[in-house]
Amino acid sequence: MTLTRDVSPLRELWRLVGPLIVTMFAQVAIVLTDTALVARYSTAALAAVALAAPVYLVAVMVVRGWATAAQIVVSRRFGSGDVPAVAGATAIALVAGVVTGVVFSAVLILAAGPVLGALSDDPAVVAGSVDYLRIVAVGVPFAAASAVLQAAFAGLGATRIAMVSTLLMIVVNMALGVTLVFGAGLGVVGAGLSTVVSTIVGTVYLTWFARRRIGRIVPGAALLTRGDLARGRAAVPALARLAWPEAALLFFGYLNEVLVVGFAAQVGSVDLAAYRLLDNLTLVIYNLLAAVGAGIAILAGQRLGAGDVAAVRTYQRTGVVLALVLATPPALLAALFPGALFALATADTAVVEVAASTAPLAVATMVPIVLSLNIAGVLRASGDNVTVMIASLVADYAVLVPLAWLLGLVLGWGLTGIYVAWLGFGLTMLAITGWRYSTGRWRTRIV
Repeated sequence: MTLTRDVSPLRELWRLVGPLIVTMFAQVAIVLTDTALVARYSTAALAAVALAAPVYLVAVMVVRGWATAAQIVVSRRFGSGDVPAVAGATAIALVAGVVTGVVFSAVLILAAGPVLGALSDDPAVVAGSVDYLRIVAVGVPFAAASAVLQAAFAGLGATRIAMVSTLLMIVVNMALGVTLVFGAGLGVVGAGLSTVVSTIVGTVYLTWFARRRIGRIVPGAALLTRGDLARGRAAVPALARLAWPEAALLFFGYLNEVLVVGFAAQVGSVDLAAYRLLDNLTLVIYNLLAAVGAGIAILAGQRLGAGDVAAVRTYQRTGVVLALVLATPPALLAALFPGALFALATADTAVVEVAASTAPLAVATMVPIVLSLNIAGVLRASGDNVTVMIASLVADYAVLVPLAWLLGLVLGWGLTGIYVAWLGFGLTMLAITGWRYSTGRWRTRIV
């Protein structure tokens, strides 16, 4: 099997990016659903979810290291025409991801109290956050399975499957969330339960599709069949080599978010709640940019597998334009009308005021991300995710964390100082990944 280009680069990229955008917005909507529901329930509940959510995301993002590895290997093998190797790589990554998820689930359940207690000295907030974290921790293995299957489908160019599964999850999450948070009066417990159930439903759908329907979307493809694990043994070295940098990057990358949330919590509960709203805002913009970056990574992987380096540069140029077109409208809305925007999420005027005053700076932190995600996508497609890991670690722990502590707490700048630190993070990422890309080694790396 060989790949052909029968459409323009923009249309080819959009075919992947369109469903990815819907998927990522739906994933954000799941987070926003929990945030909006508990914000209306009480400010204490909002603060509890704000404290626990980053800890949960650390576990979820680490297990996604296997998903990223699966996408890289699948896209390269698919691009080279080796469709049978796709199934074996997917099976190995799926088992590894689920096992890793079980381990992290157990750790979160056992360590929830001490970890969250170290991040906040408010007993009421800690109690609610512990309840929430222990519940959502149950869903980590299912989140791992979903991530690997979605990544395998994406590597094949079938991004619509992930879109459908995520939309299904959001419907379940919203319906259950309203029922449990308000109808049953469960507050943060209800929000956590709805998140877990929706994750399980999405995993079941993806598993069914992999076994019964993928061949109709990608001719010749077959996933989760008998013998896949045995066939996937050859992919173990490549998957392991690609998974550990991603796991390390995501673990330490999201650990910095936990630390920054801790800084916001030390400023005060109002600032912590405002940070949660701002974090959701930047997550929306980031996911638009990340969807384009993911599309570039998929197509770059397929083209590098086929030996077509020139096409990779074309996708990059197209991706920059598409990212700017997509991200500019919401960025302007958030920068120009932040007060009205945040008032939709909470009636607490103090929280709205703090969030609104910091929103323009929060939006500005996304500017260097446009190029850094583009470049990182190509580096990952080439198998050079070690450079991306190093760039992230340097940006996190040499720039973001110390600056957020110094500016936000020591100098008393509050959330303004924290977001100045986030801007430094983005610029550092761009500098390091840009330097590595300029060496041209990505053109000849073998996965």
